[in-house]
Amino acid sequence: MKQFECFWGYGYRGEDEKSILAHHDLHFFNEDRGYSFEDCQKINMLDVGQIRHFNDDGSEHWVRRMS
Repeated sequence: MKQFECFWGYGYRGEDEKSILAHHDLHFFNEDRGYSFEDCQKINMLDVGQIRHFNDDGSEHWVRRMS
């Protein structure tokens, strides 16, 4: 099963102002969570160790495939 490490920094921080690092499987990424169909396809196509950056709006977010 594919596993991903996700980082949310500037623009996504919680009330404590800390960055967020979490692990998710492929089912986490969907339009309800703000990922377009194209984003989901690109995440699904990542090889182990590859990163997809989502910094288009000035925020800091990336997804790395771990396994």
